[in-house]
Formats: sequence, C-alpha cells, structure tokens
Amino acid sequence: PNRAHLMDRMTVRGSQFSKPLCEFAGVCDGCPQSAYVKLITQFFGERMVLANGVGCSTVWGGSYSFNPYTTDHQGRGPAWSSSLFEDNAEFGYGMAKANGVRRRRLLRVVEEAIKYEEQYEEEEENGVLRRKVSKDLIEALNMWKEGFQMADISQQQWERLAPLLEKEYTKNDHLTEAWKLKDMFPKPSQWIIGGDGWAYDIGFGGLDHVMMSSEDVNILVMDNELYANTGGQRSKATPKGAVAKFASSGKDEPKKDIGRVFMTYGSAYVASVAYGASMSQFVTALREAEQFPGPSLIIAYSPCIEHGIKGGLGGGAVQEMRLAVASGYWPLYRYNPILRSLGQNPFTLDTPRVQAELRELLLRENRFEQMHRKFPERSAKLWSELKLQLGNRMETLRHHVEPVEHNENYKANTISNEDGHKRILILYGSETGNAQGVAEDLSRNLHRRGWNVNLMEADQCHIDLLSNSSLVIIIMSVTGKGQFPQNSRNFWKSISDPSLPQSLLSGVKFAVFGLGDRSYGSNFCKTASLVESRLLNMGAQQILVRGVGDDMDPEKYESGWSNWEPSLLQNLGVDENEKIDSKPMALFNVSVQSQSSTGHPILIRRGTKELSLKKKHLATPPHNARRIYHLELDLTGSDWQYSAGDILVIYPTAPLDTVTYLMDRYGWTTDTLLNIKPLDAKPTTLPHLLTAGQLLTEVLDLVGRPTRSFLRKLMSFATFENERELLKQMIEETNPRSEHLTYVDVLEQVPSALPPPEHLIEMVNRIKPRYYSIASSQSVCPKSIQLDVVVNQWKSASGKIHTGLCSGYLETLDVGSLITCMIQPAILPVPDLDRPAVLVGLGTGVAPMRALIQERMHLSKLGKKVGPTVLYYGCRNKIQSSCMKRNFPSMSKEA
Repeated sequence: PNRAHLMDRMTVRGSQFSKPLCEFAGVCDGCPQSAYVKLITQFFGERMVLANGVGCSTVWGGSYSFNPYTTDHQGRGPAWSSSLFEDNAEFGYGMAKANGVRRRRLLRVVEEAIKYEEQYEEEEENGVLRRKVSKDLIEALNMWKEGFQMADISQQQWERLAPLLEKEYTKNDHLTEAWKLKDMFPKPSQWIIGGDGWAYDIGFGGLDHVMMSSEDVNILVMDNELYANTGGQRSKATPKGAVAKFASSGKDEPKKDIGRVFMTYGSAYVASVAYGASMSQFVTALREAEQFPGPSLIIAYSPCIEHGIKGGLGGGAVQEMRLAVASGYWPLYRYNPILRSLGQNPFTLDTPRVQAELRELLLRENRFEQMHRKFPERSAKLWSELKLQLGNRMETLRHHVEPVEHNENYKANTISNEDGHKRILILYGSETGNAQGVAEDLSRNLHRRGWNVNLMEADQCHIDLLSNSSLVIIIMSVTGKGQFPQNSRNFWKSISDPSLPQSLLSGVKFAVFGLGDRSYGSNFCKTASLVESRLLNMGAQQILVRGVGDDMDPEKYESGWSNWEPSLLQNLGVDENEKIDSKPMALFNVSVQSQSSTGHPILIRRGTKELSLKKKHLATPPHNARRIYHLELDLTGSDWQYSAGDILVIYPTAPLDTVTYLMDRYGWTTDTLLNIKPLDAKPTTLPHLLTAGQLLTEVLDLVGRPTRSFLRKLMSFATFENERELLKQMIEETNPRSEHLTYVDVLEQVPSALPPPEHLIEMVNRIKPRYYSIASSQSVCPKSIQLDVVVNQWKSASGKIHTGLCSGYLETLDVGSLITCMIQPAILPVPDLDRPAVLVGLGTGVAPMRALIQERMHLSKLGKKVGPTVLYYGCRNKIQSSCMKRNFPSMSKEA
C-alpha cells in the first residue's frame, strides 16, 4: 500500500513509504540499476517522462513480454520509451523540447482564457447577470499560472483544477484547448537514463549536446564500467588495470571522467553517487537535480555481475559501493552552479577521507584479480598507476572544495589570512535542523563582523581540512539512543580512527556545543562529549568549556546557546554589544506581486490532507478551568489508514486579529499576494507564492515566544537608542517567559526596529505542527479519526490569560471546518495481541490507550485470542476524571 502521507517522501526514510512505480524488475540478482530507478519513481514517478537508452536497463525495463513500471492509485506513472542505443540523449532531449513547447502553449491558452473571462466577465440570462465561467475555475487557473514552473504547486493546483475544468471546458474555445492539453498541467519530470556504453562512448556526442543546452532535463548514467548487456566488453568507463573483452591483459588507459568534463561547462548540475555508500547523498542529489532549472547529470556507480565480485553480486553490491567510496575509487560529489551565483562554492565533496586500501577492493573483483594471477608484474604496474591516478583525482577534487587549505603556502597556525579577515571553520551535525540553524546563525553573525567563515556539514569535512584549520567550532546534536546525526557519522568515523597520530590536531583550537534532551539520561549531548574528548586526545586546544542546549529548558536549546554564545564571542575577541552597521544577511527576496482577487494559493505541506471536522463536543462542564473537547474528523473519500497508537499531526492557524499591527505596518491586506524567492540553493519548505494573511497566520509563529537570537538581530534594525536598550534588557532577562511576550508584542514595543519582510521571514520561527494521539481504532471507526483535546491556558505575571496556539485554534472551529493534518506512525510499541497489557494514561494521554482497548475488544469479538487488559487512569480533578471516564463505561461492560 501507498503510505506516502505518513512522511515527507523527499527524504530517505519518507521515500520508502511511497509506492515504487518500478517494481519486479528482471535484473541480475543484486544489480543496483533497478534500485536507482525504483527510488527515482518513489520521488517523481507519477509525473516522469523517461527516455531509456538500449542496454541492460531496456532489457529489464522495456521487454515486450514484461514491464516493471506501474501506476499509482490514480492511474499515473512513468511514461517510458526507448530509441536507438546511439541517440538516446537526442531522443530524450526531443521529448523534453516537445513537452516544453506544449506546456508553454498551455500557459498561453490559460492566460487567454483568463483574459477572455475578465473582458466578458458576465452575461445576462433571464434578466440576471451571471458569470460565464465559475469564479472557482478562474481562481484555480490563476493559481496554477503563478506556480507554472514549480512542480509541487502545479501538481497540487491541477488536482484542484481538474474537476472544475472538466465541468466547464466547453464554455469557451480557450478552455476547450486547455482541456486537450490537460496532461501538461503538472510539470513533467523529464529523465534520460542509460549505461556507460551509451554515455561514455557511442552516445557521448548527444549527451554533450544536451549538457550544453538550457533544457530542464535530468540524466541518470548507471555506470557498470563496461558493456554489460553485450557480454562485458571494455568501454571508456572501464578503469585502468581491469580485464574485459578487448582488454584481456588489463586496460592500459585510464577511465574517462565525464563528471569533471561536464563540470568545466559551469552551467550544468553534476553529481557522482553510490547509494550503497551514502543513500542520503544520493537523495540530496536527486532533489537538487530535479530543482535545477537546466540539464542535470547523475553518475551512479553500478557494480555488475561481469565484475566477478567474490561472494556474488546479490550480497555484495552494497558492500562493494561502500568499499569503492572508502578507498577513493569512486568519489561522491555534487556540483550546483546556482551556488556560484549566490557567492558560494558550487562544488561539494561528499566523500570522507580515504579510509580503506585500494588493493582490498581490487582483490575482491575478478576483473582485477585474474590479471594479478596471470600477469603479476603487469598488474603491479597498472595498479600502482591506478592508485596514483585516483589519488591525484581526489586531491584535485579537494582543491575545488577549499583551495586555500590545500595550498602548500597556507599557514596552518594562522587565524587571519592575507586580507586580514579572521578565518574559522564551523561544522554541524543535525538531524532535525536545530543544530544546523544554530551553526548558520553563528556563521552569519561572524560574517557580518568581517570573519571568513567556512560552514559545512560535519561529513563534508575530511581530516586534512580539519587538521589544517586553526579555529574550529562544532555544533552537534544527538539522535536515537546517543547516536550521531546522519550527516556527521562519517565525520565521527574518520576522526575516531585509532591509527591517526595523537598530535595530528596540535595546531587546532576548538569549541563544541551540543544539543540534546536531559530526560534521555546518559545519552544527553553524548555525541558532543565524544567529539570533544576525541579532539583533545589528538592534541587540539579547547578555548571554551563545552556548551549544551537542553530541550527541557524554558526556551529549549536556545537557553543554553544564549548563555554560551557570548562567552564564545568573547574568546574569539568579538564584542557582542558592538553596533554593527551592516544588517543581517537576507536569505529571501520578497516582492508584492498583486492584490490576490482570485483567491488564495494553496499552502503546500507534503503528506498532508484537509479533513472535515465531523463532530465536536465539550466533554467537560463549560465552567471547568480545563476544557476538554472530543473531536471527530471525517475520513470519507480518503485512502488514509492508521493503527492504534498512531498520531495525528495538525497544522494550526493563528487568529488574524493578532497580526493586524504588522499587516498595517507593511501596508498589506489579507489578500496581498507575495512572491518569495530563496537567495540560496538550499531546499526550503516555504512556498514561493502565498498571501500576506497566509504568511503571518499560517507560516510565521508571530504569536509564539521570541528567541534571544531574534532579539539580537532586531537590535540592528532599531534606530532609537532607548529601543536598543529595551531589547538589550529583554535579551538579558533571566526569566524571559515571565510575561510571555510574543513576536508581535516585541515589535509593537520597538516600532523603529521593524525588519523588512525578507528579514522577518528568516528571523521568526515557523509555526510548528502539533501532535495528538489518535483516540480511536480504525477497525471500529473506519471512516473517522477521534481526538481528545485539552485547551492549554495559563496566566502570566501580569494576570493576562494566554491560550495555546493549536488548542485555541481547534476550539474556535465549527463543524464542517477543514483541518490540515497528516498521520504519523506510533512512537510507542504496541503490545502483542495475545499478551497481557497494563496501560497507564494521564489526562488526555489516555487517548492512545482508548484506541488500543477498542482494537483489542474488536478483535476479540472476531474470535482472536486477546490477552487481559488493565488500564490505570489519573487526572487533575474529579470533574475531569468523570468526563474522561465516559469514554470507557461501555468498554468496561463489554469487556
């Protein structure tokens, strides 16, 4: 089943909840080719247009008697076709050009339809004026037009538009033509795929032509390093020293490096990947390639049965990829030209330092090992040349990352470079984005003060860069049971190598800040502690005691960071209170596009749906201090499935009246249409097009508590000294939550400090979804989801009553209102059905227990063996207790 709604499918984990639209491929046992294509279909399959070069991938992907490609529940899937072996690039390029022409034609038709309706908006029928075309259809067409080039928006707008257009396309000629082009409303994801025989040899001219074009097309080269489908002949992708047909004594020439060839063009996206070595790097490359507005090339290492891997390809392909990357045989990198236009390095080297011997890899493969047996002297010569070639290639790639550090004239023991700017390396390991946000804030702060900052994920830092850096700050979070985040595990593996010299980092000064949750006991900030100890063991000098950010603190990790950062800046010789003339760096460009008279854009949140509020009743007496509501959401028409213990994730909206001050200050109305473009190449969840009302009530958490980071940044916008002093007092307040000021409250108190919208978006936290345990079992309530929600209210020092954002939002909703939400899998283990279960629930925390009891009772009625179940329940008072017990009398009686 397709469970894509449970997760963001554009992640490693989330993609596996999405139905693959390439299944049952008839590949050799263990061949990675179908795995690469399968994952791409899990990301983009419903809108893929695929040109397949003749070779292995056409044998398993397009045989007449067998087709592994399929469709989703709506009948959408990859549109597959194949041409000749030698012209695959031209064939796919022509498909992309044709689809581009058709889409641009559709755009003109839609614009003409809207213009036509605006000119002849109303007609008279029986003396009554009516619209020829419904307002809903015009709104949907306008919104699709605004998101024409954005895949997510065009897809979601088409789902809204399709039923409206189907009803009304006969009302004028423009709509009729638009209906004929309806397959072009979603933006196609154009792919050209094939092997190395096509890409490196016979079809290279066509590939070069496409890579020099400006067409938005993605290319996947599955590199077998030989002609696999025709019996294992050598190709230009075959490495030096390997045995293949027409190279029986080992190939003399080095492998052609098409990645580096196409990077020299400077206008195309290029990535080298191996999913067995780093699935997260492959997924990142897929996302970036699809988002890049031009040709993209992904070169994917694909060990082949013709390599003669010891132990077989079935169990050895993944291990082979890992060893190939670890030995430097196959580098992992990404080249994104967009970064250059933003003043950033377009090249990212994802390969950690060489950690394995090349010889170990070569002896695992018969294509190398057989020459070693037959021609030992020749193999020694060629293997030595291969090792030198690979070493030179890796050194060249490292020069692309940080040319200064790899220059022989670079002085490791200097903090300032020749232009007088102080240099610093900031590394972060982040699972949810918190550590990354802290590192980026520090980077921007130092950059504004004239520092030369090198910011990167910890895994991107090889040991040579670390040892050649004189000043390093590491921001490290922790995940699971004391584990390193995904983007820092290779870093930890590389620095914990016991063979490294103890004095390797003797010229390095460092500081470490950890993020965690002290309720996890000994695992609290464990990763930061490990890094700190390891750097000290290798001779590095610690300039500041390790800082910790605790999610249990009033301001979560912000509390610890706000106390630690000033000490860090002081140790770096930075005066934190020094007035900086430059404003914080803007990360977005915001422009007012128009007054949105045609309705609101859809605010896209991956994996969510809008469910109707079916029932709502107050479970406690109206006068009770803590109000509890029982809600029921309608699943009719939805394919969602949930299990006992699952969670409903709800995206709340702030009341519009709480942000009227900002609306007035910016001169916006609720329907002012804003065009928001990120100024860097990092993926963002922020929509490119939305109204001012949506930005201020659905995206930015302006009724939330401001962070100290926000207050510090706000100081740079304040023009009056008394307002700067007030902000300084707020920053130094030991109990910043005593009065519970919101972002809006602070902005009202310092009116001169109003930041431009592009800064406001970066400075204010996003509204985070709230999580509610589902209180029902789908086996008992197949078409609904039930929740028990307590309204969260508290009194501040001044006596003012505050209400939680989400519970207040749910309390104001009427039956029939739509709620944006998604289902998340259970985080607590569900006891086996036949085993006794002791359940403990406090307050509304009894909700998942209620669902579990419902399910066990239902299965018991069906004849299943169910173990005895005991529930212990507790709450604040008898009134609340009695209202919550109403959920259980019938259950107790039946049980």
